[in-house]
Amino acid sequence: MKQKLLFSLLATLLISCFSIGQALAVSVSLDVLDDYITVGETFDVEVWVDGEGIGEDLLTFGFDVDTPGTYFTYIEYTLGTDFIWDTSTGGYNVSGAGLAFDDDVLLATLTFSADLIGTDSLGVVGLYDGSFYGLFYEFSGLDISASTDITINDAAAPVPEPATMFLLGSGLLGLAGFRKKLIKA
Repeated sequence: MKQKLLFSLLATLLISCFSIGQALAVSVSLDVLDDYITVGETFDVEVWVDGEGIGEDLLTFGFDVDTPGTYFTYIEYTLGTDFIWDTSTGGYNVSGAGLAFDDDVLLATLTFSADLIGTDSLGVVGLYDGSFYGLFYEFSGLDISASTDITINDAAAPVPEPATMFLLGSGLLGLAGFRKKLIKA
């Protein structure tokens, strides 16, 4: 009985080892280039992919920019230096073709305008379809998906309230008086 159980466990282990192929995974990230975005300005977001471990070159990619259009508005994109493409696709579609190694590749830089004060989510999505969506490596195709929160601030610089300035001034006067008292003594 123990031999049958041991044999079946060993057989299951061997079958699972040979039937599981190499798992392909990429990391997609959005890098907001401006630390403090204010209403009325334009800002850029870079879309990066890291396919480290895939061992294949990235040939084409495509994704849609998913923005709610409430706090910021999508304007345009610029492809990374490894890619070229007909930019007549327009709308929220971003795509490129070229040859890039699988490690830290800039796909595109997205440009937005900041419209209202608040925070909202920005996402990029491209479900691989064998054509122009997703990431097409030499032998494999993968989905692309990433998101980040964007905060739009008021254009006016924050002004300290009068009570804070009064307390700071009182403290400085107190220190000056205390120092003067120590000098006389």
